[in-house]
Amino acid sequence: MAGLLSLIAALAGFGLGFALVWATFLNPLAALAGGLLLALLVYRWTRGLIARGPSPAALKAWALTLARRKGKITAEELARASGGDLGRAEKTLRALAEDGLLEHGEDGYRLP
Repeated sequence: MAGLLSLIAALAGFGLGFALVWATFLNPLAALAGGLLLALLVYRWTRGLIARGPSPAALKAWALTLARRKGKITAEELARASGGDLGRAEKTLRALAEDGLLEHGEDGYRLP
């Protein structure tokens, strides 16, 4: 799925790059080169974003959203929902508990 999203973004980058260079120079070879260059840059950028995963702030916000929806959340649920690893999810939930935003219980973390 991640590869498909990157490919779609790269195709959009190709179209944008091709259109910009074509409108500027009216040269089909330069437009093709510009489109391919922008497609490559967009593809590499999106693959990097997907590989890094969500930022810590986004992961905390997602954990709070899931806790509000379900009433409780476990590290396994957060890891599965965010596509991240279990250690990072547990660390995020512990940080939210230390900040007083979640309470740790025997069956997971709950809103206070």
